[in-house]
This record gives sequence, C-alpha cells and structure tokens, in this order.
Amino acid sequence: FGSSFSRLGTGRFEVWAKSSGEAFTVVRAMGPSGLEAGLISDRVEGNPSASRPLKVVAGVCLVLMLLVLALRRDVLAVMVAACLGAQVIGSLLGAWVLSIGEGSDEMKKVGNAIREGSEAYVKTMFGTIFKLLLPFAILVFAFYAAQGDMKKATMITLSFLAGAFCSSCAGMIGMWSSTRANARVAQTSCTQSYKDTIIV
Repeated sequence: FGSSFSRLGTGRFEVWAKSSGEAFTVVRAMGPSGLEAGLISDRVEGNPSASRPLKVVAGVCLVLMLLVLALRRDVLAVMVAACLGAQVIGSLLGAWVLSIGEGSDEMKKVGNAIREGSEAYVKTMFGTIFKLLLPFAILVFAFYAAQGDMKKATMITLSFLAGAFCSSCAGMIGMWSSTRANARVAQTSCTQSYKDTIIV
C-alpha cells in the first residue's frame, strides 16, 4: 500500500491503516497462524451428557411452575411462577451452551486451568464469608431480641441467613457458568462467524 500505511494486526485478520491517523482501514482475511492452527478444532459438538443435568433442572422447574399456578392464583403464586420460569429459560440456555464443543485438547487444558483457579478463588472467598456469617447472625438476633420481640428477631435472622445463602449460590453459579461458557465462546470465535460468537 505504500509507506503511508502501517500494519496493525496479525492472525486471522491483518489491518492496515494510514499513519496520519485518518479513519481509513483495509482488512485482509488471512489463514490461521501456526499457534491458532494448533488450538482451533473444527469439531463444535460438545458432550451431550454435560448438558443433561441442566435439562433435568429445567424440567423440574417447569413442573413446579405449573403446579404453583394450578394450586394458587394470587400475586405470590405469579411471582414464584415467574422465578421458576426464569430458571427454566436459564437452564435451557445453559444446557445449549454446554452442548457446544470446547475445542482441541490444548484449549480444554487452558479452560480447565482457568476453572481450577476460579473455583479455588470462590472456595476461599465464600469460606471466609461463611466463617463470619454465624457471628453476624448471632449479633442480628441479639439486637432484635433485646427489643423484646423474639418472633421478629427470629424472622429477621432467618431472612439474613437465607439472603446470604442465596447470594452465595448466585455467585458460585455465576462463576461456574462463566468459566464454562468462556471456552465455548473461544472455540466458536475460532470456527464460526462473529454473529455466532456474540450469541454464545
């Protein structure tokens, strides 16, 4: 292109831009590099058994949702049904993501290392939180019990414990799902289109 253009990228795409900073680029598709060729796998099918537990969870939540709607017709029933419906959708989406392949053995090795590190982090963090949970629960109970209302103290303490438990579950599920989705996104970005990658 001449001396006024400079190379900005390597790999599957090569980007050239004017050195003057003008908003003009030329993108040229290239074949995979040697490193990419060793990592990319054309096999996108995952292990069907990996997504089976989530499909079971989706089925159970669907049955519970229909049962709640059949037994009650009030606002609380609608709220519980909506939560169960969200679990059905989330479980089916998770099962779909897990059905996508993780790539070659090299990619799986990297993904497993990331998962191992993240799970160790979560274990340490929530282990510390749960060590502090009981003393704080006792303090919450004692504070409200000192006001002479044992029923209120019990309910607030149980709500505090339930909130901490649900928050911890959300954090662990989020870390579990994200570290498994990352490998599928990387594999899809190497073998499929940009749109497919964004969808995953």
